[in-house]
Amino acid sequence: MIYNLLRRHPTCLCLLHRPAPSGDNAAARTNSDPYDMAVEDPAQSRALESSLWELEALRRHAVPDVAKMAQIFDDPITRQRPELSLAEALLVTYRSIADKHAGKKVKGGDSRLALTFHEPASLIRSHPVLKGCFAL
Repeated sequence: MIYNLLRRHPTCLCLLHRPAPSGDNAAARTNSDPYDMAVEDPAQSRALESSLWELEALRRHAVPDVAKMAQIFDDPITRQRPELSLAEALLVTYRSIADKHAGKKVKGGDSRLALTFHEPASLIRSHPVLKGCFAL
């Protein structure tokens, strides 16, 4: 859907190719984003000075199907290319992805997957006020 919207509104393509600010990491991009979501007038929100940084997260997604879908933005978006059919994208659901990967064999023969190395004592440990609020 985002691809089709960008194809229809080429003035927004600058959101895809905006260079990352100095300190090429997610924190630097998030903290330096000029978009102001508190402004009600879209023309004053500085949205076109921002970027679609969420696509970078999708390109690096742990689920290969999601990362593959995000690769469509690597090629130039032009009006000569046809719009993408949403019918195919709508067939991909959390359930279909989970079902696809549930039956896969893990390399090494061991079918058990480690989700954590140690059981956490609480969700938030460092903040003294919040420490006792979320104990497991």
